[in-house]
Formats: sequence, C-alpha cells, structure tokens
Amino acid sequence: MQTGIMLSTRSLLSDLNAEEIEAFIDKAKEINFKYGSDEFINVFTQLRYLANIDNKIHATELGVLLFGKYPQIFFPQAVVRATIKTAGRGCASSVRVI
Repeated sequence: MQTGIMLSTRSLLSDLNAEEIEAFIDKAKEINFKYGSDEFINVFTQLRYLANIDNKIHATELGVLLFGKYPQIFFPQAVVRATIKTAGRGCASSVRVI
C-alpha cells in the first residue's frame, strides 16, 4: 500500500464519472490516452487518484472528491470552498459547494 494516500476500499473505478474524466483529459494538452486504458490507470495512479489494492483498482479519496459520481456517499459532511479572484478588479467572490 502506498503511503501518503487516503484510501477507501469501498470506492471503485466505477464510482468515478467517466465523462468528467474525459473532459479533464481533453483539457490537458499533454495527455493522449483514453479513460480505462492501461496508460490511464498508470497515470491516474501516479497522480494518486487511483490505487491498486489486491489487484483491484480503487478510487482514492482524492479521486472521489475530484471525479466521483456521488462523492457525498463517501463524504457526507465534506464541504468544498473556493475563492474566485478576477485580475485587476481587486475583489473576490467566495463559492461554497455542498
């Protein structure tokens, strides 16, 4: 097992949203592989979005938070907060996603 990764053996690759992952891959200019391919598994494991536990691919907690179909099932009390800053305006908007 890798250290520094929070793992959930309850979460599988199928718990991730393939369309969101494809959109992420399309936006990343350097990535040239398809969802589900061996290269996808290797790269997403290196990014710590996936982990191989007992020869079964699991989504890490980071993977579930970023690409999960229903992350609230795994993290019912999680809140994601972000700040959007626009260049030159000097103001910021806070966004709270539950």
